[in-house]
Amino acid sequence: MNPNRDLRATCIIALALVALTLKLAIAYNTIGTNDAVVFYGFAKVLSQHSLEWTYQHSRYFNHPPLTAYYLRGIYALTEQRWCQDIGIHFPFLLRLPGIIADFLVVVVLLRISKIDIRIPTSALALLAVSPVSLMVSGFHGNTDPVMVLLLVCAVWMCLRNRPALAGLFFALS
Repeated sequence: MNPNRDLRATCIIALALVALTLKLAIAYNTIGTNDAVVFYGFAKVLSQHSLEWTYQHSRYFNHPPLTAYYLRGIYALTEQRWCQDIGIHFPFLLRLPGIIADFLVVVVLLRISKIDIRIPTSALALLAVSPVSLMVSGFHGNTDPVMVLLLVCAVWMCLRNRPALAGLFFALS
């Protein structure tokens, strides 16, 4: 093992954990943009009707089924009294996968950088604490960071010569 590479990985992960913590704090303590309200409306409609019905009757709902099932699930969860009692709210759960995805992108790119392609430390550090990522995942609340994670995983699987997994991650993205 190379001590410089281990220190590099430790520093990058530490930065990513700081960003993760900030994003979680922002997501927990704010409602975010109007997207949270729109997604809440989608979740309510999806819970009252089918996914097919929602596609047919809402020209604004243009998300894949995986997103729809997640919205329906977090809607049901946040309607539970115990969830409300501990302060877990819909906008927080909406943003949680994106926050986790941002962290995992850094981890996967760090892994790629160790084995396949050398990614500069400064680039990984900037990605780990990106203000844009902080605002998109921590405050705004959309599903793009999850898509990016799945695409990065697809590329990683291509580099590892795992075409079936690459195709799966690409399809999920």
